[in-house]
Amino acid sequence: MNRYLKPILVGAALAIALLLTFTRRGPYGGSTVGVEPIRAAQVKDNKPYDLAALRVFNSTLMRVNDSYVDPTRVDPKQMLLAALDNVQKSVAEVLAEPHPEKNQVVVRVDSATQTFDIKDVDSPWALSMKMREIFRFISQHLPKDTDAETVRNIEYAATNGMLSTLDPHSMLLDPQQYGEMKLNTRGSFGGLGIVIGVRKGALTVIRPMPGTPAWNAGIKAGDRIVRIDKLSTVNMMLNDAVAKLRGDPDTKIEIWIEHAAEKNPVPKKVVLTRAIIQVKTVDDHMLSKGVGYIKLHTSFGGNTDEELRLALDDLKSKGMKSLVLDLRYNPGGLLDQAIKVVDEFVDSGTIVTTVGYANKQREEKRANPGGDAPHIPMAVLVNHGSASASEIVAGGLKNL
Repeated sequence: MNRYLKPILVGAALAIALLLTFTRRGPYGGSTVGVEPIRAAQVKDNKPYDLAALRVFNSTLMRVNDSYVDPTRVDPKQMLLAALDNVQKSVAEVLAEPHPEKNQVVVRVDSATQTFDIKDVDSPWALSMKMREIFRFISQHLPKDTDAETVRNIEYAATNGMLSTLDPHSMLLDPQQYGEMKLNTRGSFGGLGIVIGVRKGALTVIRPMPGTPAWNAGIKAGDRIVRIDKLSTVNMMLNDAVAKLRGDPDTKIEIWIEHAAEKNPVPKKVVLTRAIIQVKTVDDHMLSKGVGYIKLHTSFGGNTDEELRLALDDLKSKGMKSLVLDLRYNPGGLLDQAIKVVDEFVDSGTIVTTVGYANKQREEKRANPGGDAPHIPMAVLVNHGSASASEIVAGGLKNL
């Protein structure tokens, strides 16, 4: 999902699980097609975070060593340098200067400086040992008032820097990002029912969802949210706005809106009561001559297959003789939902194969006989915006 466009949907569960995603793009672009969880301890502000323990970094490195599809891309020395480069971009007090001609890297933390020899960083084990040494130095010289979350974020930055040397699509999600992802794919949420983004520096409504509190209050696309309760949204980060607008159903929130349709808009107070928002991912209607049309228009969420079945039943009752399945601009989503969508239409064959380390680890997902979808002529529409799960569905249906 674009970092400037997030749905305001729900509530506040903190995920402790981390998610390491090894991804591969197909011909149309793409994102995640397979995920595996890595467990890590939750950060508590009253406990110091042991950066040198490398809990997250080592867990990720072990997963890369055991499972990454192309081991020839694993270059421990480049991983180390990329990790440190990402740390210095994230933490103002840290500066890393690589000197590859000397097999050295100079690390500065505030006023302290140390040179580290990286000549022998030629294996994942050696990378881990050198990273532990460098992190110990960083920990010792960070300002004493540095909180545990900031220290934890250093490890996440280093881990994602390391992963960036593999391909552009492998990343580690921190607990907040993981929770956000689970929230956005669950299918129902507690919130206001608006999608917001940052437009020309202002927090802006991209679209309200029909039948939701925001829609019923008359909030329109293009309206600007200038205040949330007593807080101005000027310079407010999008994630912070999302967190403030979410909440439990039946709780109230006060927002101040400038309507885009007005020439000289004056902020108006709107009091909304949060509700459970059902995010519909499937739309259907009949075209002419018995042609049914189904569009998967947002992403593959937790209810997509169930919604698809209802749409097919609806179209069959209206005399559908052929079908158009529209996947244009669908960015993907849950892998299991993509498999179930294909399985609705085919009775046999391999839908998708997940390939792991050096092409040795393979997991096939095969179609099951007995799907309820009618055997009728069918066209599948894709474009450059169809990615990930959409590609799996299009490819599976075409091949089978």
